[in-house]
Amino acid sequence: NLGSALLRPTEIYVKPVLEALSKCQVHGLAHITGGSFTKLLRLKNIGFDLTDLPKPPPLMQLIQNCGVESKEMYKTFNMGIGFCVISPKNNVAKIQSIFKKHKLSSYEIGKIISKKGVFVNSKKIA
Repeated sequence: NLGSALLRPTEIYVKPVLEALSKCQVHGLAHITGGSFTKLLRLKNIGFDLTDLPKPPPLMQLIQNCGVESKEMYKTFNMGIGFCVISPKNNVAKIQSIFKKHKLSSYEIGKIISKKGVFVNSKKIA
C-alpha cells in the first residue's frame, strides 16, 4: 500500500559498491536521488541511452497517473533506480552478482553513447 511504500527504508549501497570497485572496472558512480538521472551528467563528455529501465514501482506510477509527464518523472524521481554503476559491458554480470550477494536488485539499464545528454527510450530528458 501507499503507506508502506512511503515508509520503506532507503537502500544502502556502500558494501556492494566498494566490492565492485575492488573487483571490477568501474568508470563512474551516481546515486540517483533528487534530480534523478540528470546526476549522470556529472560524468562529462559522454551520453547515456537508458533503454532497458524496469517498470517503475507503484508509487511512481501513481504520481505519473496524476498527470506528471514522463520526461519530468525521469528528471525528478529515481523511478525505482537508486544507484548507477557505469562500467564496461564485460563487467555487468560480475557487478550484478555482487549486488545480488548483498540482496540488492540490479539491472543493465542502458549504454554509454557519444551524444551528450541523458536519453530515456530515445527521448532526451537532460
